[in-house]
Amino acid sequence: MDNPGGSEILTTLLQNQTMELDLFINSQQSERLRTALEEQSRRQTALLLRTHQSRIQFLIAQKDEEVAAAARRGAELRECLDRTEMEKERWRRVAQENEARIGRLRMSCGGCNRRRCCVVMVPCRHLCSCRECEPQLESCPVCKTVKKAAIDAFL
Repeated sequence: MDNPGGSEILTTLLQNQTMELDLFINSQQSERLRTALEEQSRRQTALLLRTHQSRIQFLIAQKDEEVAAAARRGAELRECLDRTEMEKERWRRVAQENEARIGRLRMSCGGCNRRRCCVVMVPCRHLCSCRECEPQLESCPVCKTVKKAAIDAFL
């Protein structure tokens, strides 16, 4: 009993089974290959981390030192700025005092305290007298230096 159609079916079944086995073997190999590649990748990553960890720590320490140095420099500059501000305030007060002194000298005569000053005493050079009082003054009303001469100032 020779069955010609049965052998074709058998051949087809054998081919299908061979293909299924090939697919199964390929998928198993692919899974093993994927697992091996993942493990190799983990090992390489760990090696890279160990290799560069000391360098990274060194760089972090170096940057920390730079930050600390910048903070110290900032503190020094703030201190310098504070000193400069105090000195500026001191000079401002001195200037205000001198302006007030000049204003008092220019505004009122040291002899009569009524008229405006327009005469400079020599040798002290203080602007401290009006024209009317200057002939009666023998010394400077500001510093009491003996007057040797007087000069009209045109203000």
